[in-house]
Amino acid sequence: MSSEELAGAPRRPLPPVSEYLRSVFALGRRSFGAALPALILLYCYHLLMNLFLALSSNASNTIAYGHGYDQEALLASIGIRAAFYLPLLVLIYTPFLPLQDAILKGAPRSFATCARIVLERFFPFLISGFAQILLVVGPPALLFGGMMILIGMFPASARPESILQALAIVTLFPCVLYAVIVALFIMFATPALVLERRGPLASIRQSFGLVSRHFGGILRRLVALGFLLIVVGIFLSLPYSIVAGIVMATGSENPGFAIARGIWDAAISTLLFPFSVASLMVLYRAVSPAAQSAEAGTVDPALAERPTTGSPFVFE
Repeated sequence: MSSEELAGAPRRPLPPVSEYLRSVFALGRRSFGAALPALILLYCYHLLMNLFLALSSNASNTIAYGHGYDQEALLASIGIRAAFYLPLLVLIYTPFLPLQDAILKGAPRSFATCARIVLERFFPFLISGFAQILLVVGPPALLFGGMMILIGMFPASARPESILQALAIVTLFPCVLYAVIVALFIMFATPALVLERRGPLASIRQSFGLVSRHFGGILRRLVALGFLLIVVGIFLSLPYSIVAGIVMATGSENPGFAIARGIWDAAISTLLFPFSVASLMVLYRAVSPAAQSAEAGTVDPALAERPTTGSPFVFE
């Protein structure tokens, strides 16, 4: 859809926050059955990475990060994640978009079909991803680079540590704010590209247009969902936190505890992932004019007898 068509399309109201959260929960829960093999692979990936960190970290290292992992283990894990990121993005992460879109339309697809849909858009997907990275990271990188060049023009004696720290803080805040706002505006670019076959740049323009029409409502719902996910994550982490407290109190260095933490953390990450995608898909189909198309007219027979609301989604 062009900018002119989007501007002329009727502005669709967002579902209330409570209905949005219920819809996200229902969609995420219904994704588990169709995506179970992919979720098992995703769990194994998280588990292997966590076990790698737990077993390769040097417990005697005095410089520890995160959950006590040493610097060398963290750097190695970052390299491994970077190597596997694109295959996971194309074959596991992004196929959840067409999978959940089909569930919303009442015509579920297999996960293999959804992965094929993403692969058919592989090159536009890469171009769009590169453009999105440039939009989010480019200006902050230029700002930091310009600041470093400016600082380098002064002699070392005129660059006290306190001034450098102040400049870093002053520069960091607008960069982070810019990155968050731009990431919010391009959040619908990938769904538009994969689901509606928009061009790499056209999908970004469409995302900007959709978000700008519903910016406040989208932000409020994402904040509410983020708060809820944090609470759920803390609750799910309680069993390990109790065990970790006991371990710290006793001073035990049994590697079994680190392995148990890796198993539990991998399970939590995998469990929450479908709901994070659902939070995007519910919003996208709520604001996208394509949700009014005839393609969305199919109804899941299992849900046909359930009461309807003013929202285009079925709430369970």
